[in-house]
Amino acid sequence: MTCPDFPDKQRRDTLEREGRELKKKAEALRDLGSEMSAAGARIDETADLLVSAAQVGNPYGDWEGSFSAVEEVHSIADDLLTHAGRAWSMWQPALNTSGSALVDRTFTLVALQYYPPINRSASAGGFEPEVVHVRLAYDNYFDRQHIRDEVVELMLDYGFSATDHGGKAIKKFTNAWEMYDQSPLVTDPALGTLISLRQSVILTIDELRRRKTIQQKSKDEIIDIGAQLATGHLPAGTFQGIADDWKKLEGNLSKSKDVVFSREEERELLQRGTYLLHRLLNAVDSTRLKKVR
Repeated sequence: MTCPDFPDKQRRDTLEREGRELKKKAEALRDLGSEMSAAGARIDETADLLVSAAQVGNPYGDWEGSFSAVEEVHSIADDLLTHAGRAWSMWQPALNTSGSALVDRTFTLVALQYYPPINRSASAGGFEPEVVHVRLAYDNYFDRQHIRDEVVELMLDYGFSATDHGGKAIKKFTNAWEMYDQSPLVTDPALGTLISLRQSVILTIDELRRRKTIQQKSKDEIIDIGAQLATGHLPAGTFQGIADDWKKLEGNLSKSKDVVFSREEERELLQRGTYLLHRLLNAVDSTRLKKVR
């Protein structure tokens, strides 16, 4: 779905309308019962967040990425409705990948770091109630879905703990969240958290690269991982999207060495990195990974 060349108000209205259409498809999936109910529930919660974010979206957000991710989730919902008799497990990785992308990108429409000073509440020095509402909805969605637990489970399922790089990827990821949860009283607590997260993503990419069947030089390792290890039913451009998002995120994480991030910015970047790992790992077919010796 191409981002329409509209004023931002019309873009917000369009995204909100797409969110409501997704909710209708989610309801139809829930009506099918059994495993489709789980798919419907996931799409419904994602659509709720999309509608909420669209209502307060701003021009500093990722409009193009949001429309692209909406198209991916629509495509998966249509496939699920068309082939409802097939196993939900066939589509779950693709929905996890696209769903994580949609949640991440819709939140960038209201992310604190994208808001210039003019959009801050002059009276309270904070943010408008609508923005706070979406921030809370985003946090609640993240916590409810146990995204970070799923990341570790996928790493273990793929045999990361049996290799040096894989084991370090798990350790760096868990360390990042432990440091955040402990709220250490140091000058810049975000520094250790975000550096550990950055290292975990780099180590994860390297572990997947090492587990490819065919080893070859590549301009972009994430794209090459997708060419060899992608699971089925993924929307076109999934790995290109992950690669593009990683370039942006890595740049922000690298800034933690020189920039003091607020607690809100630290949490936002930690969540976005976790979503990126969730998308990447779900997009990989574990049966295509080279066995660990």
